[in-house]
Amino acid sequence: MSTTVKRKIPLIEDLMKKRKEILEYKKQAMQEVRQEVRQEVRQEANVESAKKMLKMTDLSVKQIAEISDLPIEVVIELKKEIENETS
Repeated sequence: MSTTVKRKIPLIEDLMKKRKEILEYKKQAMQEVRQEVRQEVRQEANVESAKKMLKMTDLSVKQIAEISDLPIEVVIELKKEIENETS
């Protein structure tokens, strides 16, 4: 093997290692983004469910918060929004 080739092999190996690290980082970043999107979609669905329950049932704000897995403060704000829409 020539001296030039011997010098290039470690450089190529280093580049391949860095490429592998970058790909792993990108994969992890995409997984985190997917997780965040799922949480946002779930939160939006919970909000919509809470709105429907506020409009269609006589459940208390506390009960709706528990069922929809939302903070009671959020359900109270949703109730105020609905009341403002209807008045």
